[in-house]
Amino acid sequence: MPADKNESNNVNSQFLTLIAPISEEAAREGAFLEIMANLEDLHYEFEVTRFRDHIGYISLICNEHMKVHIGTAYDKDRNALPMTTWHEYHETARDYFATYNHGIAGYYSFQAEFELIHNEWDPEADEDSPRFIDHGDATIGKLQYAAHDFQEFIEDAIRNLSVMFNVDLYPKRIPLKREIA
Repeated sequence: MPADKNESNNVNSQFLTLIAPISEEAAREGAFLEIMANLEDLHYEFEVTRFRDHIGYISLICNEHMKVHIGTAYDKDRNALPMTTWHEYHETARDYFATYNHGIAGYYSFQAEFELIHNEWDPEADEDSPRFIDHGDATIGKLQYAAHDFQEFIEDAIRNLSVMFNVDLYPKRIPLKREIA
């Protein structure tokens, strides 16, 4: 398809027609990657669960056999809501923010479903021990949460789960590795 700079609407229309069948799945995978990158930046310990070739959810590892699954939120009609949304600043302020924000002229907002999970399985227990029985994952409860700041998004959701279900919940962090000079 030759690109004609005078026919940008036609080119955009053809591009959107070609990308439409995979755009929703690409956006979903991209949202999970954005959340994983932010969790790494904050040094949280997490696992990724995949179903076939797609990310199913992210498990934030917590204290005492607890996990928090971060997954796609749904509306009342069971339509998937976007986990991340990019917001451009208004054009009058865009140049200002781009100058003072290292070229970034917008921000992400986040929304997801958080599911509190308890797992009693102890891999180090003897086969004869009553602790050896694998009861599997038990869902304690769920909530949907949204925020404009990622740290607020994660920490407020964890705090709300902790208060809502009366559980001491502390996500594990990966210790910083510093070189000693």
